[in-house]
Amino acid sequence: MKCQVFRTTSKDIKLSARSIRIVAIYLSSVLFFVCFVFGCREEKDLRRVVAENSCKEIIEISGFPERTKKLARRVLDDWDNGLLDPEPILVHAGYAEYPDRGYRLFLTMSDEDFDVAGFVVRESHRESQSDVIVIQEQYPVFPDSIIGDFQAIVFRERIHLSQIKDEQAWSNYIGAGAEREIIYRRRAYPVVWISLPNPPTVEVDIWIYDSAGNKSQPVPLEYGHPRMKKPRA
Repeated sequence: MKCQVFRTTSKDIKLSARSIRIVAIYLSSVLFFVCFVFGCREEKDLRRVVAENSCKEIIEISGFPERTKKLARRVLDDWDNGLLDPEPILVHAGYAEYPDRGYRLFLTMSDEDFDVAGFVVRESHRESQSDVIVIQEQYPVFPDSIIGDFQAIVFRERIHLSQIKDEQAWSNYIGAGAEREIIYRRRAYPVVWISLPNPPTVEVDIWIYDSAGNKSQPVPLEYGHPRMKKPRA
């Protein structure tokens, strides 16, 4: 069996390099043509996709009031305007009770720079026609790496007005650093107290804020979320 020896000359090398450049130019031209004809889109952040899909669902569901649909349309418009809008938008604040898991607060929101830090609960308890007790608590629950879309927060029903936010526990949570993300994902953060709305006796508003101090418009807490909007039994 003979062993064949192949020799490559400098002329062959120059020819190969020239061929590679020609192929590269050709492929670049094809890619440019495809992008020009069909349009090349940048891959969307998953959090943006979730926020947009939730807003589209809200717009399509008849049970949501016009104020909520208006906020949903604003989210879609803001994402498409080509500008970075730092102000977060809370589209809907809903809740539900699960027999085996307790209460969940559902926040449908959008934040184009993804730095939402927490939310505020403001409750008005009407004791009489002229006597109203207001409770306002700020919950810095979101770790830095998370937020800008649909989130579910564990909370406990405030039955007595003496059940209030534990400031020291939340201070310890903030001081946990990188561990906050683990705590958040395990839903092991300190207690979030929220009264169930019962207008006009008990009215509950929610808004979100980011690390730069921007905040959303307040929205009323309602039963349900985009995938389960129905009257409470």
